[in-house]
Amino acid sequence: MVVLGTTAQLVASLRDALYIGPLRTIPPRGFLYERAGRITSWADGLAAWDLLLADRASLVERTNLWLRRLGAGCQVVVQQLFDRTADAELLSDGHVGKAVRRLLLDTGAGSLVLPSEVGAGVSQIIPVVVAALEARAGLSLIEQPEIHVHPAVQVGLGDLFIDAATRDRGRRAVLVETHSEHLILRLLRRIRETTDNKLAEGSLAFTADKLSVLYVESSSEGVRIHRLHVDERGEFTDRWPKGFFDERFAEVYGT
Repeated sequence: MVVLGTTAQLVASLRDALYIGPLRTIPPRGFLYERAGRITSWADGLAAWDLLLADRASLVERTNLWLRRLGAGCQVVVQQLFDRTADAELLSDGHVGKAVRRLLLDTGAGSLVLPSEVGAGVSQIIPVVVAALEARAGLSLIEQPEIHVHPAVQVGLGDLFIDAATRDRGRRAVLVETHSEHLILRLLRRIRETTDNKLAEGSLAFTADKLSVLYVESSSEGVRIHRLHVDERGEFTDRWPKGFFDERFAEVYGT
């Protein structure tokens, strides 16, 4: 029972995990919401667009709030393609009360565009935002959320993940695979500001005990994982492995 029970719990936990892959799919031009309960894959990000299309509560509103906070330069707009109160005789499929919906993006340029008509960064960031907001306890795994995203937005992702990991009394673990120094610097900053009690309005408290930074490297002896500890000042107490973030120091200090 010790072996099988533990294994069964692990399998159940992984089965319920939410996983976002490193390359999110751009919704095709004909991507519509037509039937309740259709949820596509989280791995390619399309499930996030489906949830937005199916939303009847506040997910679109909360997503737009974070898109503004991140400075993503767009807002999600759900368009209803025909009136759900229309008479059945006027509908080709005969379904009353079912509206076909599609997602558009307001880029602030005075017109609405399809997700496939904007930069790749938007299609990459929206599934990450929706996954962070999706109210699910357990484990969320997100690979390279920073792909095709401006450094200023990468910094804001740190706050997004803090919100996801601390909401609902920390019932959720967020595992992020990233190469973004900007994202990590925001996490360290929030730890320092929490310690100094100098958090800006709207920023969430975050402490070092809630952060685990693991550096994975390949060696002749196989894969090695290094835990890099952080103190209450938001400073690493362990040295970065050689070759990691070296470029920043070389450019800043000319070494």
